[in-house]
Amino acid sequence: MTDQNREVVATYEYDSWGNVLKSDTKGIAADNPFGYAGYMYDKEIGMYYLIVRYYSPDHGVFLSVDPDPGDSDDPVTQNGYTYGDNNPVMMVDCY
Repeated sequence: MTDQNREVVATYEYDSWGNVLKSDTKGIAADNPFGYAGYMYDKEIGMYYLIVRYYSPDHGVFLSVDPDPGDSDDPVTQNGYTYGDNNPVMMVDCY
């Protein structure tokens, strides 16, 4: 992340599931609420908020069921708790 002067004020590294591997911030960047894939990160509980439900990167699952029932011809999409169809390198979840 850069500031208005194009100076780097934050760098982040994540594993495939969104766990923070490395974080280096300075100044106001320490209060940056955004993390992995641009999701809002709640530091107090260590989870991401994706519009309507929380995602746990430690477990790679959501805490509540997906409002989208999935595709009838693709069983992996029917598991309402998985993140990115269990393929976080190639897929992301919108909620």
